Amino acid sequence: MKFLYLLLFVFSAAFCFGQKAPKPTKKYNTYFYNNEHERVRSLDSADFIQFVIEPDKGSSLYNVEEYYKNNTQRFVGKSSRISPVMLQDQGMSFYPNGHKKQVAQYLNGQITGTVYQFYPNGQLYMVKEYIADKKDLAKHGGYAIKDSSITAVYDSTGKSMAEDGNGHYVRYDDDFKNIEEEGALKGGKPDGKWKGKDILRHIGFEEDYASGKLIKGSATDSAGINYTYEKRSVAAEFPGGIDALGQYIGHNLRYPPASRERGMQGTVVINFVINTDGTISKIKFLNRVDNDIDNEALRVIKSMPKWAPGIAYGKTVAFKYTIPISFTLQ
Repeated sequence: MKFLYLLLFVFSAAFCFGQKAPKPTKKYNTYFYNNEHERVRSLDSADFIQFVIEPDKGSSLYNVEEYYKNNTQRFVGKSSRISPVMLQDQGMSFYPNGHKKQVAQYLNGQITGTVYQFYPNGQLYMVKEYIADKKDLAKHGGYAIKDSSITAVYDSTGKSMAEDGNGHYVRYDDDFKNIEEEGALKGGKPDGKWKGKDILRHIGFEEDYASGKLIKGSATDSAGINYTYEKRSVAAEFPGGIDALGQYIGHNLRYPPASRERGMQGTVVINFVINTDGTISKIKFLNRVDNDIDNEALRVIKSMPKWAPGIAYGKTVAFKYTIPISFTLQ
């Protein structure tokens, strides 16, 4: 994919965004997304706009800028590819009111190192350390399981709640309106009694930890049914695991001849739900390439066998899963 001067877009964006509309001075591509990170076709149906701008002199990384519809910046960072972006180095996200939301380092699309999170009022909320396995990152194309620890926590007035990984932690929802869980920290890890509520799944829970290890958990759903567990969450799994999933896609995927002739290539990103019986539903594209490539990726996803369903709080639940499928011309 090559950069284009999207002159038509500049005029339409200026009309929709007003005089503060961002206008990159370098070559750039423009994408529209909703809050589910699904690419949409028009500004009218988008929640934010993304510019992927050509690299600065001496750099191989593309510049990424995102804006809310109220013209305030949503994100600024770097990417090693145009679409979909794969974030690298430092990235900063912002609330619609313009205050910083998060400052983080990225490696192949994954957060790694020290992360600073903020309240909507601009006060520092939390400092967290992420540890990414570089070998795992390379093996699985940027989708790696990582460890983390919390080093500092503050309330919305700036008062310290935890220092050097010790103290009390409160986790909120994205709007900071509801408490999702809270408990003691020791050495940056959960310790002692924790409690919380999974609002999406309508489950309340209590858990006992010892130096970051979950000893036991108990949960009650909206129907009053009780569950016990030793792992809070077990992700849905393709038969044989992630390596088998990669082999299945590689074996069944066919490059559409028409797309090959047109020189089309890129990464299709598909999100879907794995139901409690292991079947797949609610398939949607987060990133498209062209109709033939998109349909081929969709065909392979639909042909997959049943998965082992996910488990949360001891209860079998539906799980969302996202898969990137790359089509590259040799």
